[in-house]
Amino acid sequence: MMPLLGVLLACSTSPSSAPEAAPGEPAAAVGEDPHAHHGHAGHANHPDMPAGEVVPGQSLFQLESTWTDQKGETVSLEELGGTPVVLAMVYTHCEHACPRIVGDMRRIQADLGERAEETRFVLVSIDPARDTVERMAKFADETGIDEDGWRVLRGEEADVRELAAVLGVQYKRVSESDFAHSNLIHVLDRTGVIAHRQEGLGTAPTATVAALEGLLATPDR
Repeated sequence: MMPLLGVLLACSTSPSSAPEAAPGEPAAAVGEDPHAHHGHAGHANHPDMPAGEVVPGQSLFQLESTWTDQKGETVSLEELGGTPVVLAMVYTHCEHACPRIVGDMRRIQADLGERAEETRFVLVSIDPARDTVERMAKFADETGIDEDGWRVLRGEEADVRELAAVLGVQYKRVSESDFAHSNLIHVLDRTGVIAHRQEGLGTAPTATVAALEGLLATPDR
């Protein structure tokens, strides 16, 4: 089987068409004009970005990266398996979109009712330079997600870019403190395959909850 990252590269536009990122900065999305401005709820300094394409049927658990959570514990993506996962990529210094993404995930959790206990909720930082373990722990406390079933993860820059590519999350730094990024919430099945993707902010989670309920009713997925 071709490695997951190899499949993604094979299905993407030629790397020469992507703008070159500055050293230490996340690469701009393939085909994305780095000077373009996208509306983001009226906040010009924090634009959104469209969702990228994903390779269907591929498991995130094939990625061999390791991550650190808000408690300082090391975790691999494969360790998230065994239950459905609701996952989003955010950064904790975000003042506009990311708190709304967390709120949307909390709404999904609430709508699942008791079955939420059978689901993992994961946030992955796109800003690991600033999102230290201490900062992530404070963020979890401030947002009320410092509870069982929730994890906030940070990783190496290269691993963040790789995961974002697999998920179709596009992001780039637009200032010293802000990122433009796709607003996406993913549902993964027990094997790490994307089963559903919720796009936008404040989206009614009906389809997302239905996808989770379907997975929870099917033990082998």
